[in-house]
Amino acid sequence: MLYSMAETLFDVPPQDIAPKPRSRWKKAALAGLLSLLFAGAGQLVNRQPRKALVFALLVIGLGFLQAKTRLLLAFPTMTVLLVAGVLLKLGVAAEAAYSAARGKDAERPIPFPKICYAAIAIVAVAAGFFPSSEQVIRDSGFGAFVVKSGSMCPTVCEGERIVANRKAYQAVQPQRGDVVLVKHDPDSGPFLKRIIGLPGDAITQGPDGTVLVNGVAFHPPEPCGKPKWKGPSPPTCPMCSAATVKPGEYFVVGDDLGNSLDSRYKEFGPVTKDMLLGKVLFIAWPGSWSRIGCTVR
Repeated sequence: MLYSMAETLFDVPPQDIAPKPRSRWKKAALAGLLSLLFAGAGQLVNRQPRKALVFALLVIGLGFLQAKTRLLLAFPTMTVLLVAGVLLKLGVAAEAAYSAARGKDAERPIPFPKICYAAIAIVAVAAGFFPSSEQVIRDSGFGAFVVKSGSMCPTVCEGERIVANRKAYQAVQPQRGDVVLVKHDPDSGPFLKRIIGLPGDAITQGPDGTVLVNGVAFHPPEPCGKPKWKGPSPPTCPMCSAATVKPGEYFVVGDDLGNSLDSRYKEFGPVTKDMLLGKVLFIAWPGSWSRIGCTVR
């Protein structure tokens, strides 16, 4: 179908007749737009089927590389993949427009042109839809979130964008110190908390609003970079009696204890594994440049 369109709308003129400049630029704009939407479609209109197939397969391959590997779950490789994806799509579109504008010769004929053009057109259309962003998120476990609370500052502060592994706890158990996304209320977004108590741990109130885990005061790790943070909030004393974490439950708190609704409060309580949406990995876009790519510890 796309082949017949190319035959009727964009016939290659005889060697001794040059196309009008205006129609050439119209063809260039159309070819570039088609390849921007469906990688390789513009090359197909330019009668460059081999090039169209290569470009379409490259875009599909890059998409499945994102979906089927863990490369999106590390800041350096995530950055490379995302930048490569944008540059590849723009490059394919630019190449299609350039070839059309220059009026470059079509590739040598391919066997069974109608069948081959139709097949390549299907691959080009597939490159625009597969894999979808939903497939990439589902298969890779990649999840990106904007932090809307300061309860985990200075580790992760309000307004920062984080990346989490949604599949982190499919095969392993949560560990002490993990920063996790908690789905506590079906009607609200996930809470960002740190696991400090595992099943069997004794949690007690310490002096000055601190929390003791098996008699040891909880202190979050040193933050990465220079967070935009005014310092800890005034301490509070929501729990004044000891508690033992039950089997299958986890005790979570925010790193800014004075500004966190967490397991110390009866209305929040301990969380279970099925409430954990994923483990936070790194800060993708920070409030300050010193924190870009910071691993969340």
